[in-house]
Amino acid sequence: SFLSYASPHEITPFQLGLAMFYIFMFKLTNGTTDLCTACTSANRYRSELQKLVGMFVATLPYRHEINPYNSLKQFVEQVREKCFSIIEHSHYPLQHILADSQHLQSTMNFLENEFDFVTHSLDTNKLNLSNSKFEVNPTQRIDDVAKFDWSLTFIYSPSAVQDIMSIVLICSQDLFNQNTIDILGSRFLLLFQQLFESNSLSHSLYDLSIILPHERILTDQLMNKNTDSQSRGVTVGDLFQQQAENHPQKLAVLLDEQSLTYNELLFYVQQLALQIINNYDIKSGDIICQLSERSLSMIIG
Repeated sequence: SFLSYASPHEITPFQLGLAMFYIFMFKLTNGTTDLCTACTSANRYRSELQKLVGMFVATLPYRHEINPYNSLKQFVEQVREKCFSIIEHSHYPLQHILADSQHLQSTMNFLENEFDFVTHSLDTNKLNLSNSKFEVNPTQRIDDVAKFDWSLTFIYSPSAVQDIMSIVLICSQDLFNQNTIDILGSRFLLLFQQLFESNSLSHSLYDLSIILPHERILTDQLMNKNTDSQSRGVTVGDLFQQQAENHPQKLAVLLDEQSLTYNELLFYVQQLALQIINNYDIKSGDIICQLSERSLSMIIG
């Protein structure tokens, strides 16, 4: 479904995969719309470079502003145009880009994450050059070293049976444990299924959710507890839960470049409530003081 969408819409698999990566980061960061990631380019921008043997690969910053009210079709078209404009300047060294922006390489957040789309072909296992023959010599992979804090790579093998495509998520063990990586992978799979398996292509990006099924069940259970609402009256919490139940994917909070849907906000509120109840001697009717800066955390509290 991913590849069948790309071809008729005149989108390359790389552009479609990059759009998905943007959407994933947008949902993970609670609605940050100004996103940038590092991508590698073959950097053979002139025809005379196409057949030269050598390493011309360059790292390019792909920065894009997301409009959360766009559909996937609208967003992918914007990403396609952005990619074209970036490739035109792919010969410009990264060091010069950073210097022009007056940033140091060590302080650029986009260098912490990376996206790539790799196409494998059996035809590339052998190469003839003049009277010399070259073959791929497999070497032992070094899997314990991550070039970025985290990276997402699509790997496509058109020569394989049924055009196999896999997605690899590589994370630094210094920042992520295995459980977190598994959850990230599950969230991305859920996003993928929503976009290409559930006819959500026309929905806005805000309507997409990365809340996992077991998390949604927990939310529903907390919302559907048997309480005698008539005897105790209707509270602000009751009204909020009702709103979240009626409009789970609508925008509830918008703060600068961050946002939360009603369902996401309710989930974080209930997670915080469970943590307080389990870790502190809190009883019904107790007053809890909150001291925080203007942020989404303040709203959740």
